[in-house]
Amino acid sequence: MLIKTVIILAAIGVITYFLYLNGYITIQNKKALMFVGKNGFIDKHCYAKFSACTGRLKKVIRFKEKRQYTFTLDCKLEKGEVKVTLYGTDKKPVFVLTPENPSAVIDADLGRYYMEIEIYKAYGSYDISWK
Repeated sequence: MLIKTVIILAAIGVITYFLYLNGYITIQNKKALMFVGKNGFIDKHCYAKFSACTGRLKKVIRFKEKRQYTFTLDCKLEKGEVKVTLYGTDKKPVFVLTPENPSAVIDADLGRYYMEIEIYKAYGSYDISWK
């Protein structure tokens, strides 16, 4: 019985990691009174509305074409801070988006990029898109 449980838990872990690496799910570590959001796997668009939120969200973005991409952060905050960092395939920061610096253009290579959204004591919403 214990072996079956361990095998099932390991299988769930492997499947979850596979889904994360391919951009289907977001890893979230946050606390909030209210948080409603969308991952943005299909339409290259992530957004969320939140209240009293602090934490991090991590998402994998897979670029299937080698070209320029424009990232835009539309942030409406009543209070707090939101910061979006994109890490390259080598896991080094490519850019940081903030309400003061809301857009960036990158020449992306094929492969996985890692987006991290950090929220600190924030009330409001964000909308991140890339084209």
